[in-house]
Amino acid sequence: FPVTIGKEEKNKKDRERYRKESTFELRRLITNNFNEKSYFSTLTFREKIYETKKANYEVKKYIKRIKDSAKLLGKSTDIKYIFISEEHDHASSNTP
Repeated sequence: FPVTIGKEEKNKKDRERYRKESTFELRRLITNNFNEKSYFSTLTFREKIYETKKANYEVKKYIKRIKDSAKLLGKSTDIKYIFISEEHDHASSNTP
């Protein structure tokens, strides 16, 4: 006989499936685009940004500043990056 799954349990399974798929896709991107000479950095915004459009705009400005600095130093401006947007619980952060 069929097993009934509650809406909350189904949502939980959907979130878990999405998390696994996202993790797989991120690993694929990293493996195919970066190597042991690549740099890794985690950056956060000082203030909470609620709009994805604004966050994307700020990241693009930041990448442009990095490219401009590299150009001034005579370095390559071919910069690869992965931008992942996620909510951050500031209450659990160590910084005030």
